[in-house]
Amino acid sequence: MPAGRHRLLLLVPVLAAALTACSQTSAPGPGSPHRPAAASTAATAEATQKALEAEAAKPGTTSWRVQSWALPAELGGFTSTSSVKPGDTLQLHVRSTHPQVHVTAYRTGFYGGTGATTVFQQVVTALPPGPATLLRPATRTWTADWPESTKISTKGWTPGHYLFLLSAAGKQTLVPFTVLSPSFVGKVVLLTENTTWQAYNAYGGASLYHGSNGARSTRAYVVSHDRPLDYGLGSGDFYGNELPLIRLADQLKLPLAFATNTDLEAAPGLLDGAKAIVSLGHDEYWSTKMRAQLLQARDKTGTNLAFLGANAIYRHIRLEPLNGRPNRLEVGYKSASLDPIVGSNPAEATADWPSGPVPRDGKQLTGGAYQCNPVHGDIVFTNVNTWLTAGLHLTPGDRLVNMLGSEYDKIVSGGLAPTAIMSIARSPVTCVGRVDHADFSYYTVPSGAGGIDVGTSTWVCALQNVCGELQISPRDRELVTAITTTILRNFAQGPAGLRHPIA
Repeated sequence: MPAGRHRLLLLVPVLAAALTACSQTSAPGPGSPHRPAAASTAATAEATQKALEAEAAKPGTTSWRVQSWALPAELGGFTSTSSVKPGDTLQLHVRSTHPQVHVTAYRTGFYGGTGATTVFQQVVTALPPGPATLLRPATRTWTADWPESTKISTKGWTPGHYLFLLSAAGKQTLVPFTVLSPSFVGKVVLLTENTTWQAYNAYGGASLYHGSNGARSTRAYVVSHDRPLDYGLGSGDFYGNELPLIRLADQLKLPLAFATNTDLEAAPGLLDGAKAIVSLGHDEYWSTKMRAQLLQARDKTGTNLAFLGANAIYRHIRLEPLNGRPNRLEVGYKSASLDPIVGSNPAEATADWPSGPVPRDGKQLTGGAYQCNPVHGDIVFTNVNTWLTAGLHLTPGDRLVNMLGSEYDKIVSGGLAPTAIMSIARSPVTCVGRVDHADFSYYTVPSGAGGIDVGTSTWVCALQNVCGELQISPRDRELVTAITTTILRNFAQGPAGLRHPIA
């Protein structure tokens, strides 16, 4: 939501300081899902896990951290696709006021607490930034119509979530991308929310929230993924809302797999057979096909779903091609009456998911339903006799201080909501003058799958205490880490509802 994200934009210098101080066979591509036979699946899974273990043993580095962030007008970049299959070539587009740009690729993970390891380095010659291109005036769609600066082979790169660090003249910026896993069967899938990054990206003149004058009335209706991200040190929400969880999951040595939201668009069944899918951070913008992937995996193969944020699956979008590449334009009118297809295809008109014109609640998948923004308060534990809090010695009324907000979810019955659902923490809030409560919820469905919604957008960042000016106490950080560890380890074992049913 806009207020929360505007708050994040103001915190860029704080995030930069936090970065400096922070502690430490072919793959399925869009449109080509890979479903090997059982024996092949087992061999692939074993080989992939060995590769991940070997990867985790590599030396880490802190050189990926941004010391002095360059605004996109000085230095920026983007990849031609959000992800590639292992071994494929990735096109990197870079512009800079300084002609020589040092490009370093890092795979993110635990790596002894450093957060990343170096996999590639190159110096490229870059053109000056120049103005953005207004691709579609009617929809206020800006793009960076830049030629490619270099082609990079990912041969030998381990699947994972990566960062390019671009450096020139003493300044740096980040560019996130993903090397896809060869199989998702039996894995805990860490899913980055790249569609939400671009919704909030105002590079060129407009985001899906506002235009260059800051007004909602001048917002874009369609945004391009061919643009540098203008917040989060160039990484969108990756640093605060995603990397801390990636580090923890890697440290726990779980069987991990990696994908982006847009990978779900053109590969039906891609996630079937996964043990769990983890939605990282603020995962707001979803298409029909993306949503269908989660629903099928949960209800067909018992895949657990963990939403470690709030406001997930709230905005309905469509994805369209750009320059011959799929899923590079993101359509989000936010109002059915503005969307040109509302008459011909109302189910695909891009209003908010709960409002229609063909309503489909996000809570069908998340469990909790998004309510309001902004709020700031404590998470209050009310049900401490569950598998999620076992061994933590909590009593009703214990709190995670200042960890509720700025967005929150709560259990709302009816519609498509799961019927077997319970609250772990029911926390009082007041939002825009309205007294309410938030829920940390757990649900189960007939397939045996379990679902978690932590109900606050301040969760993943607390794992590493990188929540901007909000400081998380050591005690609260330990509790968040312990609960998250319990979720990940239990969900990695398969359908959680079979082991932890709701009476």
